Amino acid sequence: MYRHLVNIKQYFKIIFILALVGTLYGCGFHLRGMGGTEALPPVLQKIYIDTKGSIEGYSFERTLTSELKANGAEVVNAPDQATATIKIISIALRSQPLTMTGSMSSVQYAQYYSVSYKVLDSNNNVLQDTLTISANDTYSSNASQQLSTNNLIKQVIGALRERVANNIVSQLQAVKASAATILPQNDDDS
Repeated sequence: MYRHLVNIKQYFKIIFILALVGTLYGCGFHLRGMGGTEALPPVLQKIYIDTKGSIEGYSFERTLTSELKANGAEVVNAPDQATATIKIISIALRSQPLTMTGSMSSVQYAQYYSVSYKVLDSNNNVLQDTLTISANDTYSSNASQQLSTNNLIKQVIGALRERVANNIVSQLQAVKASAATILPQNDDDS
C-alpha cells in the first residue's frame, strides 16, 4: 500500500515540474545563453568597445562587456581585431530631488542614467546610427544614515547601468550587416 502512495507522489512531482517548465517556457522565460535569446548578427560576433576613458565609461564598459559575452559575442581589446565597434559617445548620470521633508532630513531622488552610442563595422561604416538609451529609478535618502544612502546610490546606479547595457544588446540584435551599405560613415563626425 505504501509503495503505491510513493509512486503517486513521484507521479505528481513529475507532472508539477513539467507544468512549471511548460508555463515558464510558454510565457517567454528563457535562460541566457541557452538559445532563448536572439543571437547577435555575425557582423557583431567580435566587438570592440570604444569609451571615452572616464571612470564611469570604464564601469559601463565592464557591464556592457558582460552583457555582450552573455549573448555570445567576443569582446576584443583592439579595434583592428573586431568586426564591429561600439563607439560610446556620451554617458550621462544625474540625480534630481523629487520630494523632501521640511527639515531636509529625508529626500526622495530620481536617478537618471543614459548612454549615447553608435555602431561601426570594421571599415568604419555605420551599422547603427547614434542612439541614446536611458533608464531611471528613484530612491530615498535620510541625512542621518549617509553611509547606507551612499551604498544605496551605488546599487541604484549599478542596476541602471545593467539595464542600459541590456537594452543596448537588445538594440544590437536588430543590426543587419546590410546596414553598412545603407548608412555610410561621415568623415566629419568622428
